[in-house]
Amino acid sequence: MLFEDWLEELEAEVAGYLEEHPGSDAATIAASLGLSRNGAAFLIAKLRREQKI
Repeated sequence: MLFEDWLEELEAEVAGYLEEHPGSDAATIAASLGLSRNGAAFLIAKLRREQKI
């Protein structure tokens, strides 16, 4: 469950960031939240697929 909790926390951070900064790309989100670009891109795609953003 630790991984799932961590992933949910990251998803919430990315979703919150996108609420405040609509249209931000993966590189910008990664730099702002301390994630890798690939990690940010994965989270964006996951949130879009789940229609959370």
